Amino acid sequence: PKSWLRSVSDAITRAAMLFIFGAVLFALAGDRMNMMRLEAAARPMRSFALGIVGGVIGLLTIAIVAVTIIGIPVALVALLAAVFAAYAGICAVLATAGKALVGHKTDNPHAHLLVGCALFLVSGAIPFVSGLVTFFVVVTGLGVAVATRGGGLFATRRGGFPGAGPYRSEATV
Repeated sequence: PKSWLRSVSDAITRAAMLFIFGAVLFALAGDRMNMMRLEAAARPMRSFALGIVGGVIGLLTIAIVAVTIIGIPVALVALLAAVFAAYAGICAVLATAGKALVGHKTDNPHAHLLVGCALFLVSGAIPFVSGLVTFFVVVTGLGVAVATRGGGLFATRRGGFPGAGPYRSEATV
């Protein structure tokens, strides 16, 4: 059985690693992370639903691809990319929560992420709430990554209506 002190130490380590990972992402890919934060703030329930659907479809796709010998490395790379995107989404969700709490004091995304990670750490100590909070944050983080297409890594579809171009808007059609 784990001691109480060991459990606290593990929780602090997980929160610190999330903060470090998120801080590196904000430093290296700030625009993409801000896009993910905006999606998490604007449509949290849509992101949650997309996380559930994207997770199920992603796991099924990886399982189908991994059936062949050639597909196994592709499936491993896809799984690694999905885990990376999910953690980036988790950091964006935590930064969004932090901004909701201390956004009136500072505009620093690292401070928002720190507050979000601290909130995640504290909520993880509440017995019945911790599992629900973790599930919601992870699924919403995955959904944010799906909704923003990996923070803008994949191009969006063009030409939403006939005759659409870069200089047209729906008002002029």
